[in-house]
Amino acid sequence: MPFDLTFISYSHKDKEWLSKLQTMLKPLIRQGSLAVWADTGIQPGSEWKKEIEAALASARVAVLLVSRHFLASDFIAKHELPPLLNKAKGGGVKILWVYLSACLYEETEIQHYQAAHDISTPLDSLTEADQSRVLADICKKIKAASIQQDDAVIQHSAPVPHAIKGLRPFGRDDAEVFTQLQRERDLERRLGAIVHSEFRFGILSGESGCGKSSFLQAGLLPRLEQAQLSHRCVYVKITNEDPIISIRQALRTQLGSHNEVEEIELLPLLQTFVMGDPRPLVLLLDQFEQFFLYYKREEEREQFVRQLAAWYQRSQRVAVKMLICIRGDFSDLLIELQTAMGYSIGPGENMRLGKFKPEEAARIISAMAALEQLPLDSRFVEEVTREELANREDGLVSPVDLQILAWLVKWQKDAEERAFTRKAFHKLGGVEGLLERFLQDILAARQTEARKQTALKVLLGTIDLDRNARAGTMTAEELRAKLEGSLAVGEVMEAVQWLGREDIRLLTPTER
Repeated sequence: MPFDLTFISYSHKDKEWLSKLQTMLKPLIRQGSLAVWADTGIQPGSEWKKEIEAALASARVAVLLVSRHFLASDFIAKHELPPLLNKAKGGGVKILWVYLSACLYEETEIQHYQAAHDISTPLDSLTEADQSRVLADICKKIKAASIQQDDAVIQHSAPVPHAIKGLRPFGRDDAEVFTQLQRERDLERRLGAIVHSEFRFGILSGESGCGKSSFLQAGLLPRLEQAQLSHRCVYVKITNEDPIISIRQALRTQLGSHNEVEEIELLPLLQTFVMGDPRPLVLLLDQFEQFFLYYKREEEREQFVRQLAAWYQRSQRVAVKMLICIRGDFSDLLIELQTAMGYSIGPGENMRLGKFKPEEAARIISAMAALEQLPLDSRFVEEVTREELANREDGLVSPVDLQILAWLVKWQKDAEERAFTRKAFHKLGGVEGLLERFLQDILAARQTEARKQTALKVLLGTIDLDRNARAGTMTAEELRAKLEGSLAVGEVMEAVQWLGREDIRLLTPTER
């Protein structure tokens, strides 16, 4: 189950109000801004109490629909409010409450928490138009609270390095841990190329899930900034924004200077930030495939490509080096940049990040287990990486598969199951059983069976089952065709966007 749920607590006698709120929240849910949970998503035959407990544990925001029915509910009073209020005292959840109808809320702890609207008049006393207006404002406050809780968790947890990150990349604060995860040889080779006096421009590519973002943020960036290498380094995540804006914002934020600069041309922007500092500045441009995804036509890309060429032609006098990181299936598109620059990269500038051999993967799991203090059977781990995790076609193990497996083990509730041992895996149903639990927890946020099945179909459609590998980049129409037209294009796109959420990241939403 995602760890940033918005949990809605309500009385079943107020189900109509729940429906109104869910309807108003729908655009935020559809675009992936919120993951909302209410017990209406529990399927018949499910262990409903366990599902509620899991949702409460995952909640970052709790919305209480307060009425006389809500306050009269023994189940809410005994099983929902106590864990939420205790969690709120430690800052683990933000509580907002909605005043549905007149009741004695002043006689409860709820009075001490922030209401999501003006409670001088209960919602049931407002006109239908005013109810809609207030509900829209409430939804905006729920979204804002969710963002604030995410930021608070990130700020709180950033200084604590973890070897098991799940689907999230390693960051600068994880540098020490990252050195123990079998990338040392790759790091030394890449660093040697970048710090060479002749290096100006290079490419780092690799397939989705091979850990490129982690390699940049937890590997190259902190190493380049070490005193003996004497480089400054700035990490830039390419998005749907103009790349110049992304670069300017990253320079301001990470170098902590020139906040007044509004320059929109690349060369003068870089000149401003290198002025007065003799150390070379390295820009790490991550997820550069987004540039081609959002700027599909060559004429749309022309302005940035032209500015990149202007920088390159002056780069010997402007102490800036650039490394573009891109998914392997997009790397051929970088020929457009090289042509504009009038330069073809050599072998030392064309860097590729690969997957792991099974024996390397086994050593990584051993390191993660030691760092996270989880029991481990080395012989069993070697067997699992070789026979179950290795790709059938190339015999290699993807870093993201290792992280998913380790994350699933780490977050098991039963202490006996939090182990890389044969006994624990047998109890969990093996690797397939772990993955099944992972999918069940994630899909629980989809609430209805139809929405769960849509997401599952889309996810399976992106897998090449014959090769036991990702199918690669696909358009919505190609994916729909593979699913034999069983879903509408709109359903496919909604599921793709949801599966690409930051807390799920099972897909990277693209159109190509």
